Amino acid sequence: MNIQIWCKSFLSIYNILPMLVGSIDKIIYLKSVNSSNYNFDSLMGTENQIKNIVNLTQKKINLINLKVLTDETLVEMSDEKSKLIVLRFIDNVECKNAIKVLGLSRRTYFRRLNEALKEFEHIFYTKLIKNKNLYKELKNEEFLEDIFNKIDNFNKSVKEIENPTRNLDVSRQLCSYLIKSIKRAF
Repeated sequence: MNIQIWCKSFLSIYNILPMLVGSIDKIIYLKSVNSSNYNFDSLMGTENQIKNIVNLTQKKINLINLKVLTDETLVEMSDEKSKLIVLRFIDNVECKNAIKVLGLSRRTYFRRLNEALKEFEHIFYTKLIKNKNLYKELKNEEFLEDIFNKIDNFNKSVKEIENPTRNLDVSRQLCSYLIKSIKRAF
């Protein structure tokens, strides 16, 4: 688990978590409703359905716990660093607009953003390690690792998106990819 990639990636999907959790709920609902198609003589079919539903529920709980962990981390950070993280990753404010809002030079903005990310990573990782169950669960989450690797590769290919409507398109594509990844995992 590369904590730097995990932190940046998780902050990037922070806004779509409610939709992601909602999608997991829909999948759970469909699996539970469709489980009535199995006959009672088929124990393996019912047992597999129950295992899938429990597995999906655990993934949902993990995502919610990650969101809570992120919120707690942001609260523990200094106001300035927390604001930098929120503007950049959660509110998706363009670099030039964030610089104007904060009244910083471009160089100072990126230097402070990097410092804020390092502090976020340190606090987040410390909290994650303390929560041994969540850490163990997330370490084995292949679908999250795949998603975060996809986000990392995407971020490397796109340097800076200046067009706000393009940001929305990218967010929709990313959300669509996340939902497809969850469906494929099950």
